Amino acid sequence: MGSLANIELTAGYHNLLGNFNKVSTYYFNSGIRLGHSNNKGPFSVVGIRLFNDREGKYLNRTRGYVVYSWHATLTGNLKFSAGLELGGMSYLVKGTPLSGNGSDLKSDASAGVSIYNKSFSLGLSMAQLFKSEVQPIEEITVLHPYINITSEGRFHIMENTILMPSSSIRIITNDNKISVGANLGILIRNKLFVSPGFYANYKIVIGLGIKDLLLLNGKMNILISYGFPAIRSSLNYSFCEIGVGYLL
Repeated sequence: MGSLANIELTAGYHNLLGNFNKVSTYYFNSGIRLGHSNNKGPFSVVGIRLFNDREGKYLNRTRGYVVYSWHATLTGNLKFSAGLELGGMSYLVKGTPLSGNGSDLKSDASAGVSIYNKSFSLGLSMAQLFKSEVQPIEEITVLHPYINITSEGRFHIMENTILMPSSSIRIITNDNKISVGANLGILIRNKLFVSPGFYANYKIVIGLGIKDLLLLNGKMNILISYGFPAIRSSLNYSFCEIGVGYLL
């Protein structure tokens, strides 16, 4: 029984358009899977997650985490996973010559569990466990804990077409505010991916991508998404996102 190591890298860029075109997010994820060569025994995934949010040239928030998850078979093809990420958030505010710059760094963590197989997955997690208070200058930003409930299914409707409906529920614990989203992914010939979705803030998101492009010794996935409000508003909350994944 040998060991198996897979390396997965994901990077992306998310940018608001219209009235908020100076608000953007950069992200990078990496993970290494360590486990059994027969793919039946338990395995672990270790990695890092990085995010950088920018609002113009004055506000800069960076999050960084070390991630660990453990996966094992419950029965038959049904698997269980549990994970934990530890890190923190840095908040930098560029001030005026009179007020000066301000910054703060606070710890943060998330934890979650899921059950899954080749046909479905169901996950439950809680983020921002420490309820940290970040205060770069005067205003305090509280990282309120929130709960995520996610689900996804996979259905072969034709020989070369797979439907992948998914849903997400986010509950903000401090005011019990609930945000709901639904998405219908369509995978054609295991290459072309189309993904229309609708979210509780009345936003429609359309994704288009291609997967498993052979590149060097690995496979690359590319996804482009465009989101826009379903209800006309005086403010433009539309956005564009580009994500690239690479699996070795």
